[in-house]
Amino acid sequence: VRKTPWELPEGFEGIYFHILGVDRKSWTPPWSKRMAVISPFITDRALSWLKSSTQQLTSVISRPDELNQLAAESMEKAQRWYTLDEAAETEDGEEQEQHDTVGLHAKVYIVEKGWWTHLYLGSANATSAALLERINTEILVELVGRTSRVGGVETLIADSGLGPVLSEYVRPEEPPAIDDEEAKARNALEKARDLLAETKLKVTCKSSDEAWRLLIKSSERLRFDGISKLTAWPITVSEDRAVDMMGLARHKSVDIGQYATESVTGLIAFELVSEIKNISLRMVLSLPVEGLPENRDDAIFQLVLNNQDGFLRYILLLLGEYTGGILGGGRLFNRGSGSGSWGDGFSSEIPILEELARAFSQDPDKLK
Repeated sequence: VRKTPWELPEGFEGIYFHILGVDRKSWTPPWSKRMAVISPFITDRALSWLKSSTQQLTSVISRPDELNQLAAESMEKAQRWYTLDEAAETEDGEEQEQHDTVGLHAKVYIVEKGWWTHLYLGSANATSAALLERINTEILVELVGRTSRVGGVETLIADSGLGPVLSEYVRPEEPPAIDDEEAKARNALEKARDLLAETKLKVTCKSSDEAWRLLIKSSERLRFDGISKLTAWPITVSEDRAVDMMGLARHKSVDIGQYATESVTGLIAFELVSEIKNISLRMVLSLPVEGLPENRDDAIFQLVLNNQDGFLRYILLLLGEYTGGILGGGRLFNRGSGSGSWGDGFSSEIPILEELARAFSQDPDKLK
């Protein structure tokens, strides 16, 4: 972050970074004239804390199920309450998928202080865990610009802002009944997730013929209360190679299979399924690796350069590192899988000569 030259959005003059949770560090918004909040998750305590740092909490945008759970007195703390329009929630009216990929995800705090607008955006929800108890590790990026140039809290809900995709929130006369079984299922998943994250798991590599057998080891036997299924697989392979991990409840080690050298990794995906309601949760942990193959980097490199497409992608990757980002957008990584023959295709679509010329004009030494 310190070494990166940042290109600010038009109108903004400063950028700052706030890290929450690390070494119990916290963040407090500056005293302001007006504030607006966007947060998928929200709690009464966090809302009261945010209100205490501003004269007017003008707008809150959140998910309807979260707003339904707030205390009645909390609704008096903000002037206006909004949710995403139903069409926006379901992505152009398409059928909503079961996994959590639609709806409101942004976490933004907009603060007007004097002549300036401070825009905080990042990973921190307006919850007690994120803002008050410093349990979560979060990051907020602060952008600062003159309100006359970048707008303020009113600009947020204007027709030129989020206005067209917002619906005014109307609190139901009676809060909807809470699904106790679903709450228990999600609680079991969260506890199991935290247990996996906090336990000192590690990956051990053992040579097996021309491949490597991977074992996930735990410092202790683990109990997964309320969990019917736990599987894991290296993220370098597809999930159809997932292996049952419930054995961690009986043993301190589980064999997750045999893999080629280039597939050996400490990045392990886990999927948890609850006993009731059959709700699933996925996560990836970066685990320490013992016995990493010495030739792993060479094997990965050989896989990348296995054909012409791979070689040209690698050249563009090197060029893009210095010339303002990876070139060719999504096409760069969507072609080729490391298999296949040498041939045309990639070179005719990506302007390698132009990128070489750009590199030569900006940093000739890099062509070496």
